Amino acid sequence: MKISTSVCHLAHFLFVGAVTLLSLVPSVAVAAEDAAVDQLWQWEGGFDTLYTPGVYGKIGVPDPNNFPGVRDGALCWDTNDGKMWMMGGFGYDANGDLGYLCDVWSYNISTGNWTWEDGSYLCDEPGIYRDEVDEHGDPIPRPHFPGGHSNSMTWTDSNGILWFFGGKGVDEEGYWGDMNDIWAYNRSTFVWTFIDGYTYCGAKGIYGTKYKYDISNWPGARYNGVTWYVPEENEVWLFGGDGLDKNGNADVLNDLWCYNLNTGMWAWAHGSDSVRARGSVQELGKTAASNTPGARRSMTAWKSADGWLWVFGGEGYDCNGNFGSLNDLWCFDVYESLHWGCIGGSVTYDTTNGAPGNFGTKGVSAFENWPGGRSNGAGWISADKKSLWLFGGSGFGKEPKVKGWLNDVWNYDVTSGNWTWYNGDDGIDYSSYAGGSGEYGADFTPGGRGSVAFCKDNNGLMRIFGGYGVDARMRNVSLSDQWAFNPVSHKWAWIDGVLMQNPGGYYGNFGEASGGWPGSREFGANWVTPDGKMWMYGGYGFDGNGDSGILGDLWWFDPDTYDWIWVGGSDLISPAFSNRYPGGRFGQFCWSTPDGGLWLYGGYSHYIGGTAGFASDLWRMNSETCEWTLRKGTRGLNEAAVYGRKGKAEASNNPGGRMRGQSWVTADGRLWLFGGQLNEKNPRVDKGNDLWVFDPQTAMWTWVSGSSSANVGGVYGTKGVASSSSCPGARVDSCGWVDDEGNLWLYGGYGYDSTGSQSAQDGGVDLCDLWMYSPTSGNWTWVSGRNVGNVPTVKATAGVFTSTGMPGSRSGSTGWQALDGRFWVLGGYGADVEGNQGWLNDLWCYDSSKDKWAYWAGSLKKDSRGLYGEVGKAYVGDTPGGRGYAQGWVDGEGWLWLFGGEGYDRNLDFGMMNDMWSATPTPFDIELKVADFTKGVSSTIAPGAYVDFAWGVKSSELVTEPFWCELFASKTGGFDQVRFGGTITNSYRHTTGLAAKTQTILNPGTLRLNTVPDGVYTLIPSVNRQTSPGALKEIYNYLNNWAPLPYKRIHVRNPKTGVCDLQISGDVNFAVKATDNTWVDVTGTVKNVGPGASGKFWVEVFYGTLTAEGTLMPQGTIGGGYVVMNLASGGTQEFTLSGRVPAGVDKRALACIVDSTDVVPETNETNNCQMLYKPAILPPGKKSGVDLVVKSLSIDSKSLAPNQVQPGQTLTWTVSVLNQGTKDCGKIWLELFGSQTGGIDFIRSGITLTKSEVVDGPAVGEQKTYVVKKVINSVGDGMYTPVVVVNRTAVSANPGDERPLDNRLAYATGRLSLITPDSGKVNLVWKERPTVTRSESKVIVTGRVKNAGTTACNSFWTEVWTGSFQKKTGFFYRNTAIAGGQNVTSLAAGAEVAIHIESQGAIPDGQLLGIITDVTDLVPETDETDNYYYDYAPSSDKEM
Repeated sequence: MKISTSVCHLAHFLFVGAVTLLSLVPSVAVAAEDAAVDQLWQWEGGFDTLYTPGVYGKIGVPDPNNFPGVRDGALCWDTNDGKMWMMGGFGYDANGDLGYLCDVWSYNISTGNWTWEDGSYLCDEPGIYRDEVDEHGDPIPRPHFPGGHSNSMTWTDSNGILWFFGGKGVDEEGYWGDMNDIWAYNRSTFVWTFIDGYTYCGAKGIYGTKYKYDISNWPGARYNGVTWYVPEENEVWLFGGDGLDKNGNADVLNDLWCYNLNTGMWAWAHGSDSVRARGSVQELGKTAASNTPGARRSMTAWKSADGWLWVFGGEGYDCNGNFGSLNDLWCFDVYESLHWGCIGGSVTYDTTNGAPGNFGTKGVSAFENWPGGRSNGAGWISADKKSLWLFGGSGFGKEPKVKGWLNDVWNYDVTSGNWTWYNGDDGIDYSSYAGGSGEYGADFTPGGRGSVAFCKDNNGLMRIFGGYGVDARMRNVSLSDQWAFNPVSHKWAWIDGVLMQNPGGYYGNFGEASGGWPGSREFGANWVTPDGKMWMYGGYGFDGNGDSGILGDLWWFDPDTYDWIWVGGSDLISPAFSNRYPGGRFGQFCWSTPDGGLWLYGGYSHYIGGTAGFASDLWRMNSETCEWTLRKGTRGLNEAAVYGRKGKAEASNNPGGRMRGQSWVTADGRLWLFGGQLNEKNPRVDKGNDLWVFDPQTAMWTWVSGSSSANVGGVYGTKGVASSSSCPGARVDSCGWVDDEGNLWLYGGYGYDSTGSQSAQDGGVDLCDLWMYSPTSGNWTWVSGRNVGNVPTVKATAGVFTSTGMPGSRSGSTGWQALDGRFWVLGGYGADVEGNQGWLNDLWCYDSSKDKWAYWAGSLKKDSRGLYGEVGKAYVGDTPGGRGYAQGWVDGEGWLWLFGGEGYDRNLDFGMMNDMWSATPTPFDIELKVADFTKGVSSTIAPGAYVDFAWGVKSSELVTEPFWCELFASKTGGFDQVRFGGTITNSYRHTTGLAAKTQTILNPGTLRLNTVPDGVYTLIPSVNRQTSPGALKEIYNYLNNWAPLPYKRIHVRNPKTGVCDLQISGDVNFAVKATDNTWVDVTGTVKNVGPGASGKFWVEVFYGTLTAEGTLMPQGTIGGGYVVMNLASGGTQEFTLSGRVPAGVDKRALACIVDSTDVVPETNETNNCQMLYKPAILPPGKKSGVDLVVKSLSIDSKSLAPNQVQPGQTLTWTVSVLNQGTKDCGKIWLELFGSQTGGIDFIRSGITLTKSEVVDGPAVGEQKTYVVKKVINSVGDGMYTPVVVVNRTAVSANPGDERPLDNRLAYATGRLSLITPDSGKVNLVWKERPTVTRSESKVIVTGRVKNAGTTACNSFWTEVWTGSFQKKTGFFYRNTAIAGGQNVTSLAAGAEVAIHIESQGAIPDGQLLGIITDVTDLVPETDETDNYYYDYAPSSDKEM
């Protein structure tokens, strides 16, 4: 391209990243009747690929052991030296840390060896762009090197130099973001050269004039664009990507640039200089000046033999402005017309169905064939450069609406214009299937994936490495496998890298989350520590080589990340124990104490020398260091118990060698064990019923209960009656739990029932008895079940607690105690509903408060196969197969987890397993289905009046306990609550119960409106709120207990003004910390000088800036607020608030405000505040000689509360102004504002209460009175203190004032009650969920608000607030607005407006964002509940 040149400079901008929005707005629509109750089991895995770190070896030395770590988005280049070159990407470094990589690798296709050629083996290294300088300013040369980069645009020039532009990565200062730097790498000298661009992330584009080279032109920072190298001109063409436009806006682009490598200058050639541009097609198959692809990222690109540039798909905008996965094919004439042409595909994206592919017959070319829409696919040109190859990506297969990872291979013939599907699947998310390394096969194929590193070798084979996609466990992960595709045979071959694990355990890197997974096992020890980690030790199963035997490995599992980590012991079977490690064992007793200690006793163990037997040693492991300590016992095996005297702790006591018994830990940290398979004094191996307790403080055992003899039958006594003579029979493989009162519960097992000697003939029977032991009384109680063995399961209705249904006799079951105290039991070996013995998978729940069992899920018949569904997703009907002796945990969130055991898989094959499952542990759920009221809708309602509210409630099971029904209120449609700290009415306690699965209407007829200020409120009904007194425990589904009520609001009008008057008594003490002027302690006293009590109110301290007139512009609060529940007439209340002022008190004003949320109607609101600020922060006046003073303000009494006024009515107000300056002032502005804090700040609507007035000001020395009659503006419903401001500094026509501070006056003897009738004709909605992009420097929120009503609306504000969200009740708490918000002055019916709000800094981790339009409730709408969304920052999913 022949273009002229000029010189300029570049600018900098900061990168922002995108996150997904989460709406928390529930619905109260009547739902369909529930289906039959079933437990949602979720298969959590069993096989996995590796999150493998890199093996780097020595730099520059090829080694068959070398291998790059797992990564995606790596930079890759085609070369002619028989090697594949790759740099960086986002993945795992040599230490297993995840981040942006900058390592350079080459892969020798002939030898199959990788070589680490250059760069760091660590992630997130910053770039080295320039030399250092000494103290004299002289340069100190040092090697230059790009920091970690991924998703950059690459090319290889005619000299074999490797180039790249931009991408995501790490800049010179170590910050992450979008880059626009250019680097070149010489493979011969191994030297990087920084060519040009910015050393910082986030630079915006400088476009200049189209088709004109200029030294100042530079594309904005971006990633996932595409480049083509044109050797004839030594030029590089760059198209699109995700980055920054000319204004610094971040999103997808469609700009086309040309870079001349000879001159080092860019020219903007085509497309838009703004983000989110839609495409344009004049006619398919023809080039035209008006044609242009829509803005997009992650597309696939080629350059054909004739030099044309080709682009397929990507993720972006079509010709209608819809966003999605595209499948349009474009070409660009780079030599003649410089125009785009669209060949085909969907140029309008179907947002409902996506852009599915038309695959046709594999291997058959057809005009109708076309790949589905996708992004991040790999593309390469054929050897003759006449056809284009396409592989995989993220998008659509043949099915509409179903998006995932693709592994299909396509070829496009440029001459015929036809696509051919040659390999892979026509669906999504298929895993890899391969033969031996290097073996080609028609059915072999990589799993679905995108963002691979790829190149074409000298033999014409297409090579891919890694990427991001589907592994062997069907999980979305970064990959590290390498494949080759033969374009002649159309077959794949797996070359290297990890595909799947062996049948045993894969141990990964010791102490690291590296894709490890324990081998199949049973009888392992399991614990949960207070930090939520789930631990497992030993058992009988398969080791890292797939050999079976006794295991001694220690693992922990993170339920948040789904990572297993091997942290102790051997990866081989039969490890012997030592003084520092328990060694291999199974069937051991285990306990977890509150101090984080993991305890282990006995089990069947290996001794040094290879002998095995029953151990009697007690160990404790520190869960922080994973160090074991032998606390009691010896290393001997098969030792007999030393009982001592019953109830007496003695140093010599010891339970002896035993295994497969029951263990408990009580709140006092004592360890309890019962029975098991043991060495009786004879000695011979048999079963016990002895109960022992170990005190870690004294390190002594006590024999508490039961017999010192083996094989003793049970003494049951009377069911439900505790007795000193009652005791369970000897048994093994039972399960149990500890209740909230410290009682020990025991269920089932294999052993001896009430018949004792009769059952002893065959060594015992399966049991179904339930027992409770009280450590306080020392007595056992037979609570439930049968006193004989081998009892069949009794069928019951799913999900219903009954006195008849119960699980049958069984042993080896897995038991859990849920967070609500209920006990859950799964499977084991025992009797099914027909009395047949076998492996069970039925799930039951026992509620001790009801003394009833409920059947929940699984088959009631023995030997059922597992129903697995899709890994990681819960489906009704999924359930583990029949099994026993599995490991189980309850995590910190209350989920039940299950690992392995012995039983049946999905194919009814029997054996030991290593599958992992999770389940929601409780079925109980109360749901708010509907709600309604009529009072206060069409007319106003006063505090104290009857409210006819009704709740429609449904329960998953029979409810007999009482619960609360409450009614909250919101001025923001439910975005947050009005902070009067409680309900808008008295609450209703429902005491007559609920039927199961039946909707019940609760209309108490006793609700009265509480005292609240005038206004219009959205009601938020709630039932059984988790934090209400005596709330019934639901644990997992409180979000459906409440919902903002749409389409109607309640109109409150107080019949008289307030009877209390809160004021600050004396001075507030603002104590600034001497060593830190950002920390303030605020103390003071509130007094009620009115004749009536106040009710609940808040005291808060705000910080912010000031106007010249002394008006506070709030920016946040400190200390969280101080709540006063009630203050009687004449009463006082001291308060203290402490907190940090971000900018310090030297730069911010502080305001202590009583009744800051304006919930108390008062006779005077203007005495509720005191301020602290340094005079320096008050904007100065103007040396004009004019000095106006507002002397008085009065409001027409007919307009004051308790009367109400409406927008559009005329308000009369009178103001008196004195000019005490030395000059006349000329024309001045009279403005009347509204305040809900007594005048210290104004409502945030940005407009006045009434239209303003321009008048002739008073002459020097004159006091002049003005009577103003103006129409009331729409400023939102509520109570307002009028505040007049004269000659306001911010008014453009202001003549200036020497001392503006006295130009403002609040009206102290009354307030305005403003109410706006519902028009029923306006409804503001978000057209789609707002987009939030975050970086380390700012947050940007964009979106579009639409007026979906039939009438235009006036001014409204859109704001973004930080806050916190209580997941279990659904309540959002506002904290601080991230910016000033965006005002829209009007919006016609059906019209839309773009919203763009930027913060002035990053949002801390854990902060939730609330995005709301019409935040000040200026617009009366048909529905206020659709005005907002919430967005989570990283780590904010932790509930309050």
